[in-house]
Amino acid sequence: MELFSKVLTSTDVQKRMAIPTCILRYFPSFEANYSVPLRVLDQNGEEWIFVCSARKKGYPKPCFIKGWLRFVNSKRICVGDKVLFSKDAESEVYRIEVHKRIRLFGQEFWSNEPRDQRQVNFEKRKEAEAEVTDVQAGQSMSLFGQEC
Repeated sequence: MELFSKVLTSTDVQKRMAIPTCILRYFPSFEANYSVPLRVLDQNGEEWIFVCSARKKGYPKPCFIKGWLRFVNSKRICVGDKVLFSKDAESEVYRIEVHKRIRLFGQEFWSNEPRDQRQVNFEKRKEAEAEVTDVQAGQSMSLFGQEC
């Protein structure tokens, strides 16, 4: 279930990411604390811990603080990129997708963050190449109706 999507601002990528107040009901209870940790999986299945903080009095102004900037730096997220935040309906697992902004011929598009190109074989402790995608296998692509 999608909770929210957001085009990121400079504050989102340099300090903290403000999130909509209406989604707090999908998070664990803050109880006596100002913050709650959330387990979040990215597109590659990598787990991240984001701490969501909210004010106790007045407008809660929720935001991701701890763990968020590490995620931003790891994924090389920039101002104008988009994130999609969702929650699995049956579990307490949250998911985040990064969509990189691409400007092409004066128009904006968002692409999915590429999945890791390598898989780690932990038994042999060496990296193995992931399966080759259709595009990498030499099939042609079309862009605006033109073969590439």
